[in-house]
Amino acid sequence: METAHIPRPRVVVYRREILALSETFILAQVRALRRYQPHLFGLRRVTGLALDGLPVHTLGNGKLGRVRELMFRYAGRGPSLLRAGRKLDPCLIHSHFALDGSECLPLAESLQVPLLVTLHGWDVTTTDEALRNTWSGRRFLSLRPRLQKTASMFLCVSNFIRQQALKQGYPEQKLVVHHIGVDTTKLAPAPVQMREPIVLFVARLVEKKGLTYLLRAMAARGRAGAAVTLVVIGDGPLRAQHEKEAAQLGVRCSFLGAQPNQLVHDWMRRAQVLALPSVRAKSGDREGLGMVLCEAFALGLPTVAFDSGGIGDAIREGSGLLAHEGDSDDLARQLTMLLESEGLRGEVAANARRNAVQNFDLAKQTEKLEQLYDRVAERGKLPSTAREFSLAGAR
Repeated sequence: METAHIPRPRVVVYRREILALSETFILAQVRALRRYQPHLFGLRRVTGLALDGLPVHTLGNGKLGRVRELMFRYAGRGPSLLRAGRKLDPCLIHSHFALDGSECLPLAESLQVPLLVTLHGWDVTTTDEALRNTWSGRRFLSLRPRLQKTASMFLCVSNFIRQQALKQGYPEQKLVVHHIGVDTTKLAPAPVQMREPIVLFVARLVEKKGLTYLLRAMAARGRAGAAVTLVVIGDGPLRAQHEKEAAQLGVRCSFLGAQPNQLVHDWMRRAQVLALPSVRAKSGDREGLGMVLCEAFALGLPTVAFDSGGIGDAIREGSGLLAHEGDSDDLARQLTMLLESEGLRGEVAANARRNAVQNFDLAKQTEKLEQLYDRVAERGKLPSTAREFSLAGAR
């Protein structure tokens, strides 16, 4: 006797732009869902990640799409997304980043479904003063109290982000610390003998990522020890400035630009150290957790980072070395310790892998996410002002 097929409950995953090359963490979480069927909703598709097999609903591109975007973003009107949502009949909406959450509030209220929002970093660390410098920032500030009241749950990528959210008025009972995770089965450590004298940097070239401090640290290290190459993967508005800095400082450095995830992982298997010298930007923006650290952990790649934002939540139990934020000399010292000691690299690599498996495994973390979905979805349809409920003790 055949068992009847039971359809999985549907969940709308909302991101304004679907999906930038740097947002592999969102795609990985979506693809890891097992008990829920994800549908991606957003304003438009962008050149970025391959979304083979995933249903995508947008307002379209071109001039008409732009007009629809303006209506949706600034007037809360998106008839095509609303029609698609009603046809799907989702049990909840999961939005990434607070600004996107405020943007899709009207959709959640019209569909009368709970809204979850993942708070990643800049969305709760950027100062209100900096947000007021843009129209979209001012719009968000006007909607934030409504978002805080209406959304059912806020998932914080680290304890640091939870504390920042509390400072901005997010209700304590709605804040849950939840790590997205990485595929620790796919990301297996490379043999030690494959590694080369390479320091790897993987991030967008923006102020927060602190490449300037790493270039200074590499210059100081280069004057005192054996030649080591810095490989920079990523692009952004500061690329030309950083290339000039590298040349002036005499740092052996290769700028590779943005690269596909597989190539990034190949470099992670070659390098001896990953460096993430993130700092607090002038806007207040700080690192939420540092997903690149979690990938490095899984691959057994020793890491050095500034103790900034949520990085300390990721680097735990000897899984990496921390330098004082903004101190290039301290960063150089930590780099030198790892680069010149194979024994220390091996010890840190083993701790890093264990950290990844225990705390950042994608399958385990997605199972926890689906349990949180259960808690929200079981409340069923919500009125236009979402019901609040306590999440005390949830982690």
